[in-house]
Amino acid sequence: MHGELVAPFLATFLAGHQAHQLVFLRLHHVDRQFISAALCDFYAKSEINVTRIVDVAQDLKAPDQVLELRPFVLALDLAALASRRKHLNLNKWLSSRFTRQGPQFIRATLLG
Repeated sequence: MHGELVAPFLATFLAGHQAHQLVFLRLHHVDRQFISAALCDFYAKSEINVTRIVDVAQDLKAPDQVLELRPFVLALDLAALASRRKHLNLNKWLSSRFTRQGPQFIRATLLG
């Protein structure tokens, strides 16, 4: 029920409403899976939204959690942008993901 009530308003806050930090922090504390799913849906609507997702991750001080999102192509886009912004060591992150995720992540990296 929570998701049904919050989802219609989430687009407003993802667009940059002035109270977005408070809303995302509260959602992050209440239901991390919901916010993760919302960010994935936001990316699915347009890959350009990756910049806003990185901003939200920085606001939440949860870049590691956001970099665990799937599909892997989303995680790769997020990591690439975070690296360009000097928030992430891309080589270290890729090495860690290759070790933990194995062939599945490698395939996504090559095909993405």
